[in-house]
Amino acid sequence: DPKTKLIAAGGGNEWNQAWRGPLRGAMDWLRDSLIEVFEDQATDLLRDPWKARDAYIQVILNRHDESVSNFLKTHTRKELSPIEKVKVLKLLEMQRHAMLMFTSCGWFFDEISGIETVQIMEYAGRSIQLAREVSGIDLEPAYIELLKRAPSNIPEMKNGGKIYEQYVRSAILDLPRVAAHYAISSLFEEYPKKTRLYSYSAESISYDRVEAGKQKMVTGKARVRSFVTCEEEVLSFVALHLGGHNLFGGIRRFEKEEEFIRMRQEMEETFNRNDLSAIMHNLDHHFNDHNYSLWHLFKDEQRKIFNQILGQTLRDIESSFRQINQNHYPVMKVMKDMGIPRPKVFTSTFQVMFDADLKRELENERLDMEVLRVLVKRMQEWQLTPDRTTLSFVASNRINWMMKKFFSNHEDPFLLKKITGLIQILDPLQLQLNLWEAQNLYFNLSQQVYRDMKVREEQGDQKAEGWLEWFSRLSEYLKVRIK
Repeated sequence: DPKTKLIAAGGGNEWNQAWRGPLRGAMDWLRDSLIEVFEDQATDLLRDPWKARDAYIQVILNRHDESVSNFLKTHTRKELSPIEKVKVLKLLEMQRHAMLMFTSCGWFFDEISGIETVQIMEYAGRSIQLAREVSGIDLEPAYIELLKRAPSNIPEMKNGGKIYEQYVRSAILDLPRVAAHYAISSLFEEYPKKTRLYSYSAESISYDRVEAGKQKMVTGKARVRSFVTCEEEVLSFVALHLGGHNLFGGIRRFEKEEEFIRMRQEMEETFNRNDLSAIMHNLDHHFNDHNYSLWHLFKDEQRKIFNQILGQTLRDIESSFRQINQNHYPVMKVMKDMGIPRPKVFTSTFQVMFDADLKRELENERLDMEVLRVLVKRMQEWQLTPDRTTLSFVASNRINWMMKKFFSNHEDPFLLKKITGLIQILDPLQLQLNLWEAQNLYFNLSQQVYRDMKVREEQGDQKAEGWLEWFSRLSEYLKVRIK
């Protein structure tokens, strides 16, 4: 029954639960409003809108064109135009997100700004977006007002309305924002002619790049398509990197080739003159308020670009720290030997240097175990605390990669010995290693290969004997019992 009321679960005291009632009221109101939009918009297109909603699981599980086509043939009243097809899929996605709004984990915790509750509000935000696109009805203002009645336990978060505006609204995607992500991120990486961006694709139709020192500009047009709703549009764009974190982009619907050529020429002329005010004026003139920035990139891409922007700066800092360490190492060594506390600033420079060296060696294609052993030993000697978050991630990736390689060539005792030795060397750093992949591979080998090796050992095979010795040692480090 689409109108079934939610019964929310969850513990906590009365204050901690104060947000649940208002949030449930907001969700119930939104669900009922979406039902009205769905029935009003879908009746002329679907034979039985609610039956189609239930059968839509077939499409969710298989979004290939043939699956979508078969679904539409079964449930639509007529052969749909491309626009009608997109509308039907948006209506069904709207209902899917309306159900996801009541995902149970969003109601189990004591704070409305937690990631679980924000996630169900993101489902609500997506359903509101789709309702607006198919019907022109904007449910967001009323929904936010209802959310304001749901208090947060964190003073600066205030209430659900502020949380929605801060976390949800910025996460909502449409085709122009996907195009903005594609254009701005293409300043830093080269895309193929057609690339996938999560549940979207971007196909380059025209693309030009100009550079002047550290400044870059790209102009072009691309066909952006949603794999979920099959909506697609050709959008023209410009993206600028003016140094540092100064990233700007403009997106608009492509309509006329003459307008696109004029925009590109004017942007390139002002860029080549290094006329910043004229560049920004042209950006506003050609794209009006459809301007984008670093804030509009997907989170992963934001991090990647910041790493690139700061890359040289971090390398310069590391180089300076190394110079400081080289100049003052003898004094620090004497102070350590005499038991005199070192100035904190020198400890920090040592810390940065050793962390960088460890990370670099763990990422080195030709891993040198002796170099790694010396680095770990020196960290212990200087009583330094490693950057466990970064080193745990890098070390886990390296060990899992080595284990995959060993799984493909499981008779190589050298590789088995190297994996065991690596974990043993890193053990004093007390890293939080995430080795579930390596553990699964090890378990599979223990079930398949271990027994064969035991048979070969009993027959006097010395190679198998050595293999079993190191395999058993690895069992201790991976914490997987051999049966």
